[in-house]
Amino acid sequence: LGVARKVYRLDVMSSPQHWGEPTAFVEVFKDEELTLECGMHANPPASIQWSKENEILDEFEEVLELNTIQPQDSGLYTCEAENIFGTAEKKYHVTVYQPAEITSFPPNQTVIAGNVFTLECEAA
Repeated sequence: LGVARKVYRLDVMSSPQHWGEPTAFVEVFKDEELTLECGMHANPPASIQWSKENEILDEFEEVLELNTIQPQDSGLYTCEAENIFGTAEKKYHVTVYQPAEITSFPPNQTVIAGNVFTLECEAA
């Protein structure tokens, strides 16, 4: 009489798989912070590589943080996760907006009451 028991450990190996949609569109305003997450699960763990417009970034973490974002930070960001079983990508199309700024002010003018006058300024 008695009880016999054997415990097995199952370790499921897999290529990187992303959670959520493989492509996302992100819109932010100038000077904000932006956090992009790779969102990958793999076993064994995957190595991470970020790029912007196909230029490799010196970022190897699951999360890419962009502080005080500027219009030139707009573009296509890609997270590539790779292990011995394969690769997967997550893409972010980032658009950075900035408010218009007045670049040229009109000069001071003296106008007689009742006359029509025009003020011009330029904004970018």
